[in-house]
Amino acid sequence: MITAAQLQQLGISPEWVDPLNDAFNRFGLDKPEEQACFLGQFSHESNHFKVLSENLNYRAETLMQLWPKRFTPEIAAQYAHQPEKIANKIYANRMGNGDEHSGDGFAYRGRGLIQLTGKTN
Repeated sequence: MITAAQLQQLGISPEWVDPLNDAFNRFGLDKPEEQACFLGQFSHESNHFKVLSENLNYRAETLMQLWPKRFTPEIAAQYAHQPEKIANKIYANRMGNGDEHSGDGFAYRGRGLIQLTGKTN
């Protein structure tokens, strides 16, 4: 069992005590090492359990750095700061998603503590 005090030491809100302990019990995570791995991964993915939806509000320069095969300077300028449009492009035809015009990229963007992405997830 994890306590509110332990979570606060990790920079995690105590509101997560019950959901985390429920998850530990449900998945048989009873060893401190297993719980630490779980907390570490989920904390990383969700900015210490604060962000539950993927941020896709990228500048043109960042789009070109992250996805150089998908974004030329011209294309990046057309997509910059448009999260829905960006998600539909970068996640098109992958992970069970349809093409860019299907809307699957944004509909199945990373969400939840582990930021699962894609229709098949």
